[in-house]
Amino acid sequence: MTPVPEVHCWLDVFRGKELTGRKTAMRWFQLAALITAGSVLPATAQTNTTAAPTQQQITGAFGLVLGTTVDLSQYQKTGETTDKTPCYGFTPQNPLEGLTTYWFQASPKSGIIFRIWAQGDCKNDDVCKKRQAAILDLLKKKYGQGEKEGQFDDFYDAKRMTRGNRSMVLKCTGTDDVTLNLYYTDDDLKKQADKERLELESKKPDASGL
Repeated sequence: MTPVPEVHCWLDVFRGKELTGRKTAMRWFQLAALITAGSVLPATAQTNTTAAPTQQQITGAFGLVLGTTVDLSQYQKTGETTDKTPCYGFTPQNPLEGLTTYWFQASPKSGIIFRIWAQGDCKNDDVCKKRQAAILDLLKKKYGQGEKEGQFDDFYDAKRMTRGNRSMVLKCTGTDDVTLNLYYTDDDLKKQADKERLELESKKPDASGL
């Protein structure tokens, strides 16, 4: 009589037939063990117990810290942005090559720094983009891969990195006179500064005739 292949005997178990033979029974236990292990190991392999690395937070740059209160009377106003927010010049600690002018902006009443700003002139757009890429590489090494582009960032050749309510923006501006700008901004503090500025401006007009 031709012996029945062992794999058929293993299938007979699922048909309700009796499993006979010591060797075949041993084979069944081996197969059962493999099936059990196979159903468990993939789930175990998918478990990842490695904790995500902690991201470096944005605190400030060039010796200044966002959120610090300063006496604005001790700094010289060197200009203002389009929304009439004054810019105050300062001497940076560890200035970055390619960035030659340094400012900060603060809330007009409380004097809390909400933005740190560095700028450098470039011969043309190609030079600006090369410097931008070099500085961006330094920022990624310090803060990790956290670049986040805004809706119009591509149009303005800007690169953005965000941590919570704080961000760094590195962008090239201008066509003939190209400049590279690096901003560190606390959005919540900026909103507070805008509120203070509007409060001060509302007191300037003479509303007696209204």
